[in-house]
Amino acid sequence: MLIEINEDIIDAAIEKKDYKKNDALDLLLMIAYCCRHGKHIVRVPCLRTNKPKMKSLIGLIGLSNVGALNSFNKKAYEAKCLFDNLSVKAIISYENPIKTTDNESCRIIWINPLEHTSFEPWIETHVLTENLIDSEFFSYIIRYFLRIKNLRGAKYNFYPLMGGGDTMRKVLENEILISRHFCLTLADSDKLYPNDEIGSTADKVKDIMVQNRHSCISQWQYNHVIQKS
Repeated sequence: MLIEINEDIIDAAIEKKDYKKNDALDLLLMIAYCCRHGKHIVRVPCLRTNKPKMKSLIGLIGLSNVGALNSFNKKAYEAKCLFDNLSVKAIISYENPIKTTDNESCRIIWINPLEHTSFEPWIETHVLTENLIDSEFFSYIIRYFLRIKNLRGAKYNFYPLMGGGDTMRKVLENEILISRHFCLTLADSDKLYPNDEIGSTADKVKDIMVQNRHSCISQWQYNHVIQKS
């Protein structure tokens, strides 16, 4: 997942530096850990141009942690390539979500740390498939994308979950219930041809996504890849 840290999170961490409780500071430290261990790609736009703010943040969490948070800003080619092909990203902010339009190519998952208190954005994305072979195939697709886009140095990370049939429904419902991780669900359509009806497993996944469309991790999108011959 590409995670963007809004400037208000940085401001809150600096402003509350003398407080006994500094949630924004704790969040930034965990996100820096996430960067160093390749859990997600993290972007902090304000650190690219605001040198005084970066200096204040270095004094607060140290040079190595700020370096981890700022590492993606230094990869111009990789950043442009990812942004050109991005279909979803997450923004962490205390502010209200900016209104988006239907014709935007990138969907945004807004995460307010004060509202989604159980959410752990520093944990790698969970990928739920009908079996572990499907998640392995997903890895092949990622590696192919990185190769054709000349991003061989880029890394990816996810935690595979498995659940076929009704089990997939139960696992997905639990992921939404606990709301701790990003969860990408891949379900076979079981179509025999492009205009065929989707199978029962994919239909259950779609129903869950529609019912939980207000959840920060629940969005449904159908992509036809290949049908059985």
